Amino acid sequence: MATHSKGISDYNKSKTTEDNLICDLLAKEINAHLSEAENKIWHGHPVWFLDGNPITAYRLTVMSTP
Repeated sequence: MATHSKGISDYNKSKTTEDNLICDLLAKEINAHLSEAENKIWHGHPVWFLDGNPITAYRLTVMSTP
């Protein structure tokens, strides 16, 4: 199984404990299904590429409550 880059690991670790767990799970599942994809931080977010084309990504959106 493919692994994610150090940049993606660092991105995930920079999140809260709960968000880190979610990000790690997302990265693990994406790697499991796109094992041939290159992955890196692109424009500040984890992105997976096939043949140089971005295929999927995730980002944490913080929503504030009024």
